[in-house]
Amino acid sequence: MHVRRVNVSLTVLLAAGLLFSGCVIRSLTIRSEPTGAPVYLDEREVGRTPVTVEFDHYGTREVRVGPVADEKERITYGEQVEMVKTPVPWYEYFPLDFFSELIIPWTIRDQHVVDVKLPRKDTSEAATEQEVNKLIDKASKFRQDAQKGEVDTE
Repeated sequence: MHVRRVNVSLTVLLAAGLLFSGCVIRSLTIRSEPTGAPVYLDEREVGRTPVTVEFDHYGTREVRVGPVADEKERITYGEQVEMVKTPVPWYEYFPLDFFSELIIPWTIRDQHVVDVKLPRKDTSEAATEQEVNKLIDKASKFRQDAQKGEVDTE
């Protein structure tokens, strides 16, 4: 009877430990001036500023913000690319990570913030996105013709 009570107590204690165990939530918040710029994290679009993204692993990440266009689709702010290092905090090194990830009965929040100021573009001669796409198409056609030896320089 005494052994059974000990087993039940240990089972309840283990279940409570698993249910109420802690974890670490890692997040990267990207803000920009002006707000609303598209954000790419490691070449994957993650939203518009301000945006918060959770991540699993520490290291260096490529953050690309912008460009921003106005209502006429003219680029008014350029893009900015930054390599952002998310350093490993002391409690995430072995063997402490075992306790911070699994044992501590509360949540640890590791938050990183990146502020980006986008360069302003002169809109007096700014091309719309459609004009840029037309120019790219024309250049691609010119390149293909040049590779075939069919270039018309007029």
